[in-house]
Amino acid sequence: MTTLSSTISNALNTQSSINLEVARQLEIAREAIGTYQAAQTLTNRLISLVPRLVLEKDVKVTFKDNREEMVTVEKDLNDVMWLITLQSTLQSGYTNATGLTSLFQAWAKTEMKAEWTYAAVNPIAKRFIKELINLSVIKSTKSAMEHDGRFSQIHKLTDMQSLEVNEVVDELRAKIPMKCKPLTNKPTDWSDANTGVGDNAGLRLITGGQQSTIAPAVLSAVNKLQAVEFVISPAMLVASRLMLDNIAEYDVTTEDKRVMEEMRKCTRAGMFFPITMDKRGRMYYRGGVLSPQGSDFCKAAFQFAEFKVLGEDGFKAICVHTANVCGMDKISLNDRIEWVNNQDFGMINDFEDVIQHFPKADTFQATVAILEIKRILALDIDPATATSNLVCHQDGTCNGLQHMAAITGSRVTAESVNCTASTWADLPQDIYGIISKDAADNSTAEVHALIAKYGRDMAKNPVMIVGYGAGKTTVQRNTAKFLIKHGESTEFADEIGEMYMQALESKAAAVKSFTSAITSRMEESMLEGLTSVQWVSADGFVCDIEYTDIEEHRVRAGNFNCIKPHTDVKLDEIKTRGAMAPNLIHSVDSTHLRMVVNACDHSLVTVHDSVGSHPSTYFATAQVIREQFVAVHEYDIMTEFTTAIGADPINFINNRRADGYKASEALQSSYIFS
Repeated sequence: MTTLSSTISNALNTQSSINLEVARQLEIAREAIGTYQAAQTLTNRLISLVPRLVLEKDVKVTFKDNREEMVTVEKDLNDVMWLITLQSTLQSGYTNATGLTSLFQAWAKTEMKAEWTYAAVNPIAKRFIKELINLSVIKSTKSAMEHDGRFSQIHKLTDMQSLEVNEVVDELRAKIPMKCKPLTNKPTDWSDANTGVGDNAGLRLITGGQQSTIAPAVLSAVNKLQAVEFVISPAMLVASRLMLDNIAEYDVTTEDKRVMEEMRKCTRAGMFFPITMDKRGRMYYRGGVLSPQGSDFCKAAFQFAEFKVLGEDGFKAICVHTANVCGMDKISLNDRIEWVNNQDFGMINDFEDVIQHFPKADTFQATVAILEIKRILALDIDPATATSNLVCHQDGTCNGLQHMAAITGSRVTAESVNCTASTWADLPQDIYGIISKDAADNSTAEVHALIAKYGRDMAKNPVMIVGYGAGKTTVQRNTAKFLIKHGESTEFADEIGEMYMQALESKAAAVKSFTSAITSRMEESMLEGLTSVQWVSADGFVCDIEYTDIEEHRVRAGNFNCIKPHTDVKLDEIKTRGAMAPNLIHSVDSTHLRMVVNACDHSLVTVHDSVGSHPSTYFATAQVIREQFVAVHEYDIMTEFTTAIGADPINFINNRRADGYKASEALQSSYIFS
């Protein structure tokens, strides 16, 4: 159904319009580049030229790694203090011994938990000032600077150094990509790895990737997704206004506040999201803090711009989706539909009502879905003739495990994650509940009580992360965090983690088989000198994975950070060996989604292991998901991978057995995605 907003959007949506919008976003990105970023770049260049002024060598520095885990490493104190000196001076344009002393003291107190006295530190700061003069970074003469009515003597950057800062600002601005946000114009199709969204957008289709040639099927899927137009749900505009007006009462986080504020800045007409990918092929909607892939709030906020006639099964699809987001996704499909039809949603008018009546719901998605049902029923017409723009999601059951089951032929795993035949009258399998029960049944009394108390909620994280490569130590650590969050002692955290791992080996055997096979092949290939891996997925996407460790060249000091110039690049052996199994599965699940997008002739929104469609195309999409699950596993990804790394073939014994699981069984599954 064509709407006024889509008519206006189509009229405005020209090539010149998107280019103008991209140009505006590019200018915004450039304006955000200033002396802070230039100081970082120049510090990288200068840090190797500085003399040793501090005799002490090693200090311990703590930071969060890319897995959000706290890590402590040793760094050279001389480098740390030079980092603070250079970056603060280049950023502000001036320095003096008093200010530098304060920065050193603050860092020592925060990082080293040490109280450095002014008398001890100020002479050291003066030595750094002297060397900055020798390096021609600052002038030898002092200037007076007023601040809050008080004057101080400072050393300004030399004219040459100021010029260099400005030149670096210009260099960085010339390289910066556009600032991403929801666009009012449809992005230009990607034609290769560097050309898409709009003229001079500066984005790369594959973030961090080196690929230049992109397979046509990959381009097709990405372009179809970023051509889908969205609008903001009126209910979510109302919800955001109420929460922003009552931040303290609703305990709105800083991140949620940003999302709501940015959403309210968006036009109420249609909007589009550029799509980029990571090196494994996973697709991401680029809207800054806004994205249909985001939180419950964001998923609820962005609905399709186009309204489509529900048709024979559309209202049934809305019922399934509504039951899912109301927390009723563990019952049969028939019962989900019946549950919705038996509900009196008259008392639901906003998200507060949802919280009160359906505390286990995805609050905001449930709000939008219930209000949509109420709107349709209020029309007092045959629902089949009504129209809707609701995004109805269907999610995979631990999608990574589903693909591992198909690759390894593990029937027990396939059954646990709903890959085998089932009807709408059957109950879906709950992998989190299965693991929780198995772990509890094989535990001591104290551990059994804790596992039983928190059930699937505590088991959810272990199942998810083990499916993507996490080991026992990580599971135990995360279990301890869960227990602390819920006010429990961590005395039994390690034992609980051990029980979860044993349960996974029993009920999701594919995880260990698949991970062990890939890891062992990687170890052997790395001994032969392998440092990077490149393989091709079923639709032609080239996965190019390389992990290097430059931490020994990095200098850290709180918010200050730089990398010393280096020529040697050290292989991150742990990540290279351990990350390939999850990377391979990510490449398979992303390929599956792209194949689904290309096989559908209607609008979709994808969220890694979830596919959203109009209600009218919900069940057609469900069929395509199953067909493409079969298709993606007709491609021999294991042979492709082992050939790519020069390793022996992998032969999973279940694939040779008559009772081994076959991906084609997914065609008869009601719950593989539901």
